[in-house]
Amino acid sequence: MSELLSLNNEREKVLKVLKENPKENGREINRLLLLIRNDYRTILIEHPTLSNTIKKDIDNILWKQCFYKQIEEYRKSIKKTLVVIETEDNLVLVDKAKEHISKLSNAFTKFLNDSTIFYQDLLLHLENNFKSIKPKQMKVDQS
Repeated sequence: MSELLSLNNEREKVLKVLKENPKENGREINRLLLLIRNDYRTILIEHPTLSNTIKKDIDNILWKQCFYKQIEEYRKSIKKTLVVIETEDNLVLVDKAKEHISKLSNAFTKFLNDSTIFYQDLLLHLENNFKSIKPKQMKVDQS
């Protein structure tokens, strides 16, 4: 588990640098986020009790790094594009902004759907882990 945490710390440092130029680094950013997300998922599923004892709360790191920040970026982009639509007099620019907002909205919807599926799967795995751990603990308690 500590290896995954160290690896993700390094990935997060690289991610921070890549996000300084998101248009050029979009694919690499997405690739790193997927790796980070999957590693934190692995930690939560394979070490559910250990992950709670770590100084940094793994589920919060997962949420902030892989989901919350992405949601904020979508919201900022959508808001910025809406301002162009509302204030721009040039119809060509307004049409481009409307097309862009449509693409952003579709991408954001897909991201939210994928995120929902990710968390549903994670919760299912955690629930199954808890069910398998609980009977063992009950036997120990009854002894």
